[in-house]
Amino acid sequence: MTATLAQLRTLLERGTELLTELQQQQAPPVVHTIDIKAARIELHAGERYAGPLLDAQGRTLHHVVILDGDAEPATHQEQLAWAAACGADLLSPPEQQLARANCPDRFKPEAYWSNKVDESDSSSAWYQDFRHGHQNIGYRSAQLRAVAVRRVPA
Repeated sequence: MTATLAQLRTLLERGTELLTELQQQQAPPVVHTIDIKAARIELHAGERYAGPLLDAQGRTLHHVVILDGDAEPATHQEQLAWAAACGADLLSPPEQQLARANCPDRFKPEAYWSNKVDESDSSSAWYQDFRHGHQNIGYRSAQLRAVAVRRVPA
């Protein structure tokens, strides 16, 4: 069976009509509204505000404040203890990305431990390379820098 040019034009016109009908039936795009509450955060000498950490819906989980000073390179356990002695914690991997985006001049171009131990290997933990921008896992016995963070509730 061979189609004629007229038959092909008819099929094309019908296909175009069906496409137009489908496009008209589609629901309009959903518009989401995000309410951003004003926050008043006191920064102590040398502290830097890195920004709000958001959930998948755009709601603020907490605000990230980086404390003054870096810890010299040390093991992951030693850096966790150092941060705890400061009354703080190490940055989480998402907080490290936020800090790299908003406060890049705050960090030396080196690797910094996060507070997250690798779920599949407790001898490893996550770190942020502030020179090249990547995150990875490394042995917790490695000597990396650290900064302490305080989290201000939203």
